[in-house]
Amino acid sequence: LMSPTQSSVQLFTNESSAQYKRMHVFLTAELPASIMQQIKAADPALVRKIATLVELRIDFQVPERCLLALGSPYAAIPLLYATDTLRSAQRDDVLKKNVAQLVDACMLLAAAKSWKVQALRTSKLAVDFATKLAASLAEAATTARQGGAVECDANLAESGQILV
Repeated sequence: LMSPTQSSVQLFTNESSAQYKRMHVFLTAELPASIMQQIKAADPALVRKIATLVELRIDFQVPERCLLALGSPYAAIPLLYATDTLRSAQRDDVLKKNVAQLVDACMLLAAAKSWKVQALRTSKLAVDFATKLAASLAEAATTARQGGAVECDANLAESGQILV
């Protein structure tokens, strides 16, 4: 089990093919094309021994029943509220990562269900996140051919959470 990051895959591709008969590789998240190229460029003897390569999409934590954590460090919180141009790209990266993790959780837990995303309309961050989440859920449902419906309602002033 490994995360599909350049450093994790580098450690994997540095392994000696002689010590394995077959390898079963399970990834915690979607494998980017650049990382797949890194695996393909590894020692051919090692690559031939990969019997299984599966994206499990479990890049989130469940510390308690009914609680999902995306594992973002506390240092990322100020980025989410950044208004300056310099940090806005970092903000978008954090949002994109968190949306991808939540979509993975939704697809794992209830892929064929319909989702309703709600956000506090007075919070630009919540509305941005809900909009991105709804679009990504719709795309994931279409890609998975599950036919799930996604509804995004960013006009609910009484809701302080994004509900999926």
